[in-house]
Amino acid sequence: MFRFTIRELILLTVIVAMGTAWWVDRQAMSRDRAALQEERAALTKEKFAIRAKLGAMDAEFIRVMKDLVSRQSGGNTRRARTITEPTEPLPRLIEPLYYPPDPNSL
Repeated sequence: MFRFTIRELILLTVIVAMGTAWWVDRQAMSRDRAALQEERAALTKEKFAIRAKLGAMDAEFIRVMKDLVSRQSGGNTRRARTITEPTEPLPRLIEPLYYPPDPNSL
């Protein structure tokens, strides 16, 4: 008959508990990964739909702008006004756009 000490039974219990915890964690990670892949596929599909709409809007915008230019110039697009550079310089930003983290604050 097998004779086990308390120490051996506790060690066996710890090993089984760690293996079970690892297995449960891997199962949860697999489920999360599958859910994230589904969400990524849906977002990719939505992104392409938005890009298609944006392309159509860009084409419409270009058509409207050409129409406005031709109306403004009386049908002669060579006489149309062009956008020029501003005569006065644009104001500069006083503060930088990015502040690096302060190493002393950690």
